[in-house]
Amino acid sequence: MERLLDHFDRIGDLISIARRKAKSLNQIAELAETHKRSVPGKPEIIPDETVEVALRNLFDYTFLADSDLANLRLVRAHSFPGQITSLDRGKTVHAVVLDALNKLRPGPTDPQYPPPREWYPYLILRSAYLEETPNRNNYAAIIYL
Repeated sequence: MERLLDHFDRIGDLISIARRKAKSLNQIAELAETHKRSVPGKPEIIPDETVEVALRNLFDYTFLADSDLANLRLVRAHSFPGQITSLDRGKTVHAVVLDALNKLRPGPTDPQYPPPREWYPYLILRSAYLEETPNRNNYAAIIYL
């Protein structure tokens, strides 16, 4: 009788181990699916015109909220779960665009006169869209920093 009970205990242990293994595999599969959804796939292509129009209207949050940039994964990732208003979405687009512009900055401090060529894209964009200096004056503004 004891031998028989010992075998039943072993079978019970094997069943318990198999159930725990199946549960662990299900949890791993759920985590892998969640991770797969959070990892960005192919980069989203943004037309130049869309970026240009967004930069021209950088301080108009309602415009930015309705722009194509508001639908980007990056913007959705920066949004807080409670952000449902158009103004909040526009502020998030504004912050993402400014962050992208600041990534063009070659160094932590502004350059000395005359600025090196690697600073030109950042300085031109900054003066044109943040300081609202007309493009025809941008080159002169860079030279006289």
